[in-house]
Amino acid sequence: MPSRPLWHWVLAAGLLCWVGVGLIQWLTAAPLGHDESQYALAATDFLHGDAPRWQNVSAGMNIVALPGVLLGGGEIGLRALPFILGIGFIMAVWLLARATFGAETAAWAVAALAGCRSLVQRSTDLLSDIPASACLLAAMWLMTSELSREAGARWRLVLVAPLFAAAFYVRYPSVIPIAVITIAACVVFWRAILARWQVVAATALLLAALVLWHVQQAVAQTGSPLGLMLAYNSVVGGNHGDALVTYLTQRDPFKYYGLLAPPLMVIAILSIVRVRRDRPALFVWLVGIGTFVGMGMLTLGQPRYVFVSTTLFVMLGIDTVRVYAAGKSHRTRVAIVAVAACAVLAAWVSVTRKAILYAPVLQSQLATTLRASEAIRRDARGQRCSVVGPNSTQLGWYSRCTIEPEVFPDAVARGEIVYVVRLAGEPDGFEPVARSTVVATDPTMRVIRIN
Repeated sequence: MPSRPLWHWVLAAGLLCWVGVGLIQWLTAAPLGHDESQYALAATDFLHGDAPRWQNVSAGMNIVALPGVLLGGGEIGLRALPFILGIGFIMAVWLLARATFGAETAAWAVAALAGCRSLVQRSTDLLSDIPASACLLAAMWLMTSELSREAGARWRLVLVAPLFAAAFYVRYPSVIPIAVITIAACVVFWRAILARWQVVAATALLLAALVLWHVQQAVAQTGSPLGLMLAYNSVVGGNHGDALVTYLTQRDPFKYYGLLAPPLMVIAILSIVRVRRDRPALFVWLVGIGTFVGMGMLTLGQPRYVFVSTTLFVMLGIDTVRVYAAGKSHRTRVAIVAVAACAVLAAWVSVTRKAILYAPVLQSQLATTLRASEAIRRDARGQRCSVVGPNSTQLGWYSRCTIEPEVFPDAVARGEIVYVVRLAGEPDGFEPVARSTVVATDPTMRVIRIN
């Protein structure tokens, strides 16, 4: 019986690491972060039929968060669907890399990305980045597969439209990589597009129809078709390329992007000399560069905002190393594989260790907020309340109170229950009120009830 190729074992081990680390993070139930709490609150408003309180929250995240809200709002329930979508992301990586570079490169790409902490840590979080990236990579896989066919693109190319729409609805800044992917496809596959223009036109029309609801909602809420995207940009928008400078000048890129990503990203950028005559590979290179620059110019500098570029660069870097090794002697190839295997194993050990420590670290960082929230929840006993304090979205989610600091005086004047959380040494920040009561206090904070 013939032995299996090495890449089979690499792929299996990489998937096992990705899923295993994800399970650790999911089941240890770390407290929700700021954005996670915001999405949970927005989904609760959506469930109750209330008007959106944040225009910058992408509507599609209500669908991602809703199952967890219906399951009781616990951390495990809220992150159940994100955990599944994280597996969908790594499968999209496999499909795109295999279609573009072959199974060997795809297997090593899965293994390398399973060791990138910036990606793996977010693979179970209630955030928009991994789900949106999964949709974009899946769309690229379809486009590469169909537009590279000698017989021409089949009608399944129209599935790109719902994938693009899903990426957009989950995360509004996905419009940047969607535009880059579209332009890159027109540059690289223009002959295939002209040959099957009917299929491409149908895809474009379907995408336009799918985003029409967003346009209607934007006009209704802001008066402008671009209003919701502008509202999002006002929160996460960058300052004329500051994020790009951040991405390019990291003092510790291994911590920022992951242990394996930085050298592979550099190799990928330089690989244009090799891939310029390979249409699928050139497509991946153009999207990686274009998205990296576009997100760097228009958003804040966070590694999760360039997940698509990081992933594409890892693929390209690995394939460049593979091609280089293929032209060397057997001994040299064995040495390269051994070094790669050791590097991947070291990255896996690192991400596993950090996944185990993830929940305790967050528990410690948010201990004061969680204690204050518990005190408020006990005191309010299910009554309608508002709360003002640090870590506002987590405070609102865990206390089950409304977070509307801008209407704080009006709530007090109406006689509603209002809680103010202040850290030790911090002034109260409100005029003395006769009907104020200290609900909880400890060396780190105090909780005051008004009315």
